[in-house]
Amino acid sequence: MKIRHYFIAGLAFIVFVGLCAYFIYPEDLSIHIWGMQSELTLPLAVWIIITLGVFFVLTLLFLTTNSIATQIHSYRGKKDFEHLLTQIQNQMLDINHSDLSFKLPAYQTLSKALQRCHITPILTSPESGNAKFDHLIKDLEQISNGVFLKTNIQYPKDTHFWNLNTQNKIASDLKFAREVLNGDYQETLQEKALDTLFHSQLDAKAIQKITASEYSPTITQKLIAHLLEGGFKIPLDQLQKLILKAKFSTQAMIALLGKLNTNYPPDSCLHLLENLAPHSPNIKVAYVYLLLEYSMFQKAQEYLHTEECEELLWAQAFLDLKEANKHYPLSLFFKFS
Repeated sequence: MKIRHYFIAGLAFIVFVGLCAYFIYPEDLSIHIWGMQSELTLPLAVWIIITLGVFFVLTLLFLTTNSIATQIHSYRGKKDFEHLLTQIQNQMLDINHSDLSFKLPAYQTLSKALQRCHITPILTSPESGNAKFDHLIKDLEQISNGVFLKTNIQYPKDTHFWNLNTQNKIASDLKFAREVLNGDYQETLQEKALDTLFHSQLDAKAIQKITASEYSPTITQKLIAHLLEGGFKIPLDQLQKLILKAKFSTQAMIALLGKLNTNYPPDSCLHLLENLAPHSPNIKVAYVYLLLEYSMFQKAQEYLHTEECEELLWAQAFLDLKEANKHYPLSLFFKFS
């Protein structure tokens, strides 16, 4: 029962009982009050009203106190519930939530239990009924579907949804893609930016600007692949610098030879690899492989005499067997190099 209703009902009851008592027994009643030398004489109805009034005030105080305590508990519960939802959102977005505090022990325990879990949103699940939370899930669903969203939520950098939203912006904004490519971003995002730019039909000036910038070896490898796959014939001296920066593995260098042969004539490929060979053992292997692939066995033999290293033993074995009229596929020897 609400206090207001109890107050009205209580007053009505006291007045009703007092009136009934007055009409039934209108005489006065004298009562000796402790601490007083004389007696206090009042109508019986008044004594009944006073007694009921004292009881009413005491019960009213009890109900008021209980109501205030209930409201405080309810307020704390609502705040803790909001904090718990915030914690769930933060954990979904990998946001630090160590500053959240809870008043109710049950929520505090639940919070600590959730901190030991990894929370992944089910984006296609039914709505929860909490507008703020459902709006967040809807935003995350749009981001996952490739839509770039400008949002007030501060996603921590390099987290899952931050990366997704950044990739979406890269795909929709070429200017931003160039910023990412030349900025302090993860290599996966820079690869996305590079893919987006090369799929946007770059002109010669844009290609020149991209190739003149400094990148990590991984991004440089991707750049070279895009240049060769797209048929962009940049000057050999510039390509040479890029290959040195790319730090290709031996296997990757051998794979690169096929793309080089598609874009440049054999003489240019040989000249390029010959200039690069002194700078990397992996490129030395690729250079000898290219000589053998072009059937330039004499030149390969001469090079092996000047470059004695374990990485090239396979090539010497190939030439020795060939001289003995035993022919094997070149790729077979390279697998064991």
